[in-house]
Amino acid sequence: MSIEQDFYTAVSGVAGGRIYPNVAKQDTDYPCVVYQRTSTARWNSVDGDQMRVRARVQCSCWSQSYAGAKALASEVKAAVRASTLVATTDSELDDYEDGERLFRVIIDFQIMGND
Repeated sequence: MSIEQDFYTAVSGVAGGRIYPNVAKQDTDYPCVVYQRTSTARWNSVDGDQMRVRARVQCSCWSQSYAGAKALASEVKAAVRASTLVATTDSELDDYEDGERLFRVIIDFQIMGND
């Protein structure tokens, strides 16, 4: 599986299953999660037979309230911690989309694996 598939599997139980790669579907219900791979570093394993990957996955937790976005971000982090992913939280940022009147918590994860 790819890093993105592994991430999706880890968080698929949050936000009522409203988890989307790259962009939320039009007219989606909130809360929802949108994720994307934003960078990748690759190297061969010690024995040279597998390509190892350190990927940064950015996860946006969207909600109609600030408290809802923060709670969803906590659920996502807990789901990643409970999964088999080898991941760390690199950064976290609160945001607000004025035009849409939506709150967002952006989480950057560093995930190690095979790709």
